[in-house]
Amino acid sequence: LVFMELCYRAKFAIEWSRTNKDEYLMALSEEIREPFKGHLNSYLKPFVVDINHRDEWPGMIGGIKGLDGLDKEGITYENLDNPEVQQIYKTYRAQLLDQSPCAKQDT
Repeated sequence: LVFMELCYRAKFAIEWSRTNKDEYLMALSEEIREPFKGHLNSYLKPFVVDINHRDEWPGMIGGIKGLDGLDKEGITYENLDNPEVQQIYKTYRAQLLDQSPCAKQDT
């Protein structure tokens, strides 16, 4: 909601229902890794729309897929102290870093 308010004050909105959660999180991760490079701006630009009033927010929020976390199947919750879980996480992080444009530029 804070982001929506900031966008509203700047006279635009993001049509979140058209975005993809995984792609958004990837762009957000890149933005955190490399601030001010425009990763998040580039991802969100196609979804920018005009907004006239805050009364439009409930419809916009209601259209967001995955906000309730129900868009993923087969999710399990494990203790992070478990060495097997730690290995899975490390492997996942390594794959993300290998896919990162930063990693590709370094090679």
